[in-house]
Amino acid sequence: MKDKKTSELLDILNSIDDTTKLNTYINETKTAFNNLDFCTYFENILHEKKLKKSKIIDDSNLDRTYAYQILSGKKKPSRDKILQLCIAAKLSLEEIQRILTLGNVGQLYAKDSRDSAIIFAIKKKLNVTTTNHLLSDLNFDLLGDC
Repeated sequence: MKDKKTSELLDILNSIDDTTKLNTYINETKTAFNNLDFCTYFENILHEKKLKKSKIIDDSNLDRTYAYQILSGKKKPSRDKILQLCIAAKLSLEEIQRILTLGNVGQLYAKDSRDSAIIFAIKKKLNVTTTNHLLSDLNFDLLGDC
C-alpha cells in the first residue's frame, strides 16, 4: 500500500463493495501511512535537502519557540505559519501542497487571488519578507497576520 499513488488507492477504494473489504483497506492504509503527518513529512524534507531547522526558523519570521513547538507537533499551526516555514525552506509548490494537506489546512488554490500571489512567490523562490511585501503591494493579508 505504501508504494501506491493516491489515484491507485482511489481505484482500489472505488472497487470495494462491502464493509469487510473496506475495513481491511482501512487497516492496511492506517498501517502503511501511520507516520505520515505534517511534522514527519517536513522533517524528512529538511533531512533530504540537508537544511538546518534553525536556519529555516530564522528565515520564517516566526517566533523561535513557537516554531520549534510547531515542528515538534506540540502546536497545531495555521495555514500561514506552515506556509512561512515552507517558503523559508524554499520548498517546491508540490511539496508545499502536500504539507498543507498533511497539516489539514487546505492546499493553495489558484482561483483565490491571495493564494495566486503566494503561488507566484513560491515559484519565484521569494523569501518570506519579500512574499509579504508582494502581498502588501496587492492589498492582501500578510503571512502570519491572519
